[in-house]
Amino acid sequence: MAEHRGSGLTTATTEEIRSLLCTVDVVGGPGRCVFRHRVGRSTVDVALPADRASLIDAMSHLRTSGIGEADLVVEVRFAPHPEWLRDLDFEGHLVVDDDDVGLHLGHDGALALFDKVGNRALWWFDTAHVARWHFAAPLRQILHWHCVGRGQALLHAAAVSSGGRAALITGPGGSGKSTTSLLCHRAGLGFLADDYCVVEPKGDTVEVFGLYRTAKLTEQSRQLLPSALEQDFLEVDQEKRAVYLPDAVAGPMPADVMLIARVDETRASHRAPATRMQAFAAAGPTSVLQQRGGGARALGILAAAIRNMPAEHLVVSNDVEEVPRLIEASLREHRR
Repeated sequence: MAEHRGSGLTTATTEEIRSLLCTVDVVGGPGRCVFRHRVGRSTVDVALPADRASLIDAMSHLRTSGIGEADLVVEVRFAPHPEWLRDLDFEGHLVVDDDDVGLHLGHDGALALFDKVGNRALWWFDTAHVARWHFAAPLRQILHWHCVGRGQALLHAAAVSSGGRAALITGPGGSGKSTTSLLCHRAGLGFLADDYCVVEPKGDTVEVFGLYRTAKLTEQSRQLLPSALEQDFLEVDQEKRAVYLPDAVAGPMPADVMLIARVDETRASHRAPATRMQAFAAAGPTSVLQQRGGGARALGILAAAIRNMPAEHLVVSNDVEEVPRLIEASLREHRR
């Protein structure tokens, strides 16, 4: 069943989209770069103009080598969009999602096309300008479609590690996920993600993979972590900066606990018991709603992952140095 928003979709047929995807070119050459990445359990080749290579720097820690065809091939294209798409009448996001193809056109004009059978994709900009948030989380919509088709899902959560085991940190915007992950990084814990990671339920266990090596800083978190700005960073918007961490962890790593973060400056930082239902309520809806298409399958994967982990509340206060110690204690207690 197609999921779509807007109107005038009669020309956005599966055949037209797949015809466009047949033109995907992932061959290197003068002025072009092709990078292979390990995303979850898949190899993903991304081809783009050499002068645009910084667009996928947030995934550089996932780069790998190898011969043969990748599990997913993606071309990043800068050219006018096809006429049939430009002529559509819609407002906001335009989404087409069925068993064969996916199409997503965002507010900023970034177009994602995905062939679910052939595992080919286009990330297509019709202007030289690229919104800054794409640099912090490139290809997210395309990777969502691909991962869901392989029994994995993008989880809206930070992820940090200690002793070879990972803790997932979830919560709504402003709950302290990014600040918490950077506090842990400063304290010597491994950094896998600050906002999105890939999870895969496997029997009664869950594995987590890093996705982006960026961590976002608000004005408040910059005051808590001024040293973070010694890393390379980009201005995402007027309120946030994204820091590139050179030592981000790719994984995979077993995830032993999910922590539901919230800020409460009236009490000391502490842990408290939480239910798996509370964990699912904190992570499931935003993980699904912030991606487009494949909602039912993604929700099922996320539900399977969350029910295989114990959950706790993580209350973050002004005593920020205590936060990494609380997370390490949680990992020790829940180690499998």
